[in-house]
Amino acid sequence: AQEALRAAWVEAGRACDVQPVSRGRQPTEAWLFATRLDEWRAALVWARTRLRAHPEGRYALVVPDLARARGTLNRLAAEVFAPLPPDTPPYDGSLGPSLAEAPVVAAALAVWRLAVTGLPSPDAARFLQSPFVGQGGEEEPRRCVCALEVLASHRMWRPAGLARLARTHNAPGLARLIVRIGRLRARRLERANASAWVMRFLALARAAGWPGEARTSGEYEAVAALNEVLESLAALDVLAAPMSADAALGLIREGVEERVFQAGEGQGALKVLGPLEAVGLAFDGLWVVNLNDAVWPMAAPPHPLLPEAFQRAHGLPHADRDADLRYAEALTGGFLGSAPEVILSVGLYEGDEALRPSPLLARFAPSHAPAPVFASRAETLMAQRLPCEALASDVAPLTTPRLYGMGLLAAQAQCPFQAFAAYRLAATPLRPPPYGVSPAVRGTIVHRVLERVFCEIPDQAALLSLSEEACSLLVEHAVAAALARASEAYRDWPQAYHVLEARRYRDLVLAFLRRDKTRGTFRVRALEREVSLTYGPITLRGRIDRIDEVDGRLVIIDYKTGRTVTPPDLTGERPFYPQLIAYATAVGAEVAGVAYAQIRASGPRYRSWAASDALGLAAKVVPDWERLSALWPARFAALVTEFCAGHAVPDPRPHPRVCEPCARWALCRLDEERP
Repeated sequence: AQEALRAAWVEAGRACDVQPVSRGRQPTEAWLFATRLDEWRAALVWARTRLRAHPEGRYALVVPDLARARGTLNRLAAEVFAPLPPDTPPYDGSLGPSLAEAPVVAAALAVWRLAVTGLPSPDAARFLQSPFVGQGGEEEPRRCVCALEVLASHRMWRPAGLARLARTHNAPGLARLIVRIGRLRARRLERANASAWVMRFLALARAAGWPGEARTSGEYEAVAALNEVLESLAALDVLAAPMSADAALGLIREGVEERVFQAGEGQGALKVLGPLEAVGLAFDGLWVVNLNDAVWPMAAPPHPLLPEAFQRAHGLPHADRDADLRYAEALTGGFLGSAPEVILSVGLYEGDEALRPSPLLARFAPSHAPAPVFASRAETLMAQRLPCEALASDVAPLTTPRLYGMGLLAAQAQCPFQAFAAYRLAATPLRPPPYGVSPAVRGTIVHRVLERVFCEIPDQAALLSLSEEACSLLVEHAVAAALARASEAYRDWPQAYHVLEARRYRDLVLAFLRRDKTRGTFRVRALEREVSLTYGPITLRGRIDRIDEVDGRLVIIDYKTGRTVTPPDLTGERPFYPQLIAYATAVGAEVAGVAYAQIRASGPRYRSWAASDALGLAAKVVPDWERLSALWPARFAALVTEFCAGHAVPDPRPHPRVCEPCARWALCRLDEERP
């Protein structure tokens, strides 16, 4: 338009010069980042820094593929912009939620999902309490009761089940509404045109009382935006073949999830925009991110129904790659003149995918970005390495009676700070989620199976008298009972996985029983026996998996399902991994040996330590067993006394299984003192 104005002015014989827009100093930097996430974090931290220094300024991030990047950018913005000191100027760094997150739109989607596929418990509970579906009135408290019961059910809900629940809780209006929704499920066409599904979905929403009484302008805007998405779906009749209800609903959900929706005018100084939205605007600072050759120039296919030669001849959009490049170059030039500080950047990797810089970015001779930027306050504080406050080791004595597990002894022996952090501060590190059922759950199931089996097998004679078939049947029943108790851990897995797990537990336990048949004569004296040790105000409790009697002496057996076990420290002043000898101390002088029973896929085995080799476990003989066992109570008492006195010096034992499993480096900060 400006070029046409200039041409008209020149044609009229008037003098006309083109002057570049000047906004003072225009430093343009071009950066290469290792990854796309590093690039986004750096851009957001840059915006946060500018806004803190100049809260009245206008700053923007331009993202060429904003629709795809919106979710990740929202998450990173929450990390970077959340909690700041109270005197920090207010800003709005949000990109705006997707249209699907607007409550009135979410209510319509819930109605359609309930009719087509059903709703999981959390979504069904929100549907029952939505103010945009039907009118609660006097039934509103009953709808809340129904929602609470649905939320506790952990199942997929269909219209018939929800209607029965509503009648049970005396909510006839809600029941009638859900029955109307269920009619689409009963009568729905197998396949229909897109426009037919749009009409069916709109009729269904009206039958469910949607959108109720919209109260705000934002809700009206959200309804209008949803109608636009439905109109775009109905326009597919020309191109798309008849589709199923699931496919039509999937297209609607995709449309509302990709659409950025923010009712009203944003109040923040930071704007996150697409390239076309930023054209013609002026800012105090601008950062254009993700300038890779796949999105800049903006990638778009030519028109699918017209010949390519015709499109190129008539200059239709996206028909000529060179024209797209010139267009993107013009937009880039506009960005350079829109702010006194402009930064262009690209991340070289996104996951495992390598990204190439846009040819437009290459013209600015980009250089590699400086050191990585810390995105969160926690990372920033750790980077500053602020000095710790010096405290005496006896500032937190423990005098009131407390109850702990036997693991306290191991923690205090390995590192006093570990015990203090775990048992006094209750500082538990986050663990990565396991794949499948966790090892802890699997270990518990094996313990329960063996407890049930040895309740039926009191000694080796009874074990030897069982046939292979009877033994297998006993184990299978025990496995079924243990899995029933652990049903919550397995509820999200398919039945085939349950069958494989049951077979695995059966094979493990049967192999262990065959190993026990080869031992010397033994008698099971106790299963899952609780024991305790008391030192001052501290009582330590534990549970012994099994106690066997062999030749008139007792052997303590602890089941282990992991690949490796650490031998107990029988002689040290600070016993390392003292669980077994703590159990022996709690039981008394009758104990003549301790053993780990390793139950693993590679084959069961015992690792044992005993006063003699007459216990039938191929034990490592400890000749001075009686003398050592007499010293253990005093050594445990010394560890507990340290713990009660508040002795919490970070002093880990030089062993690889101390610091790595602890994972509390942010508290002990030993890494700052190490070279």
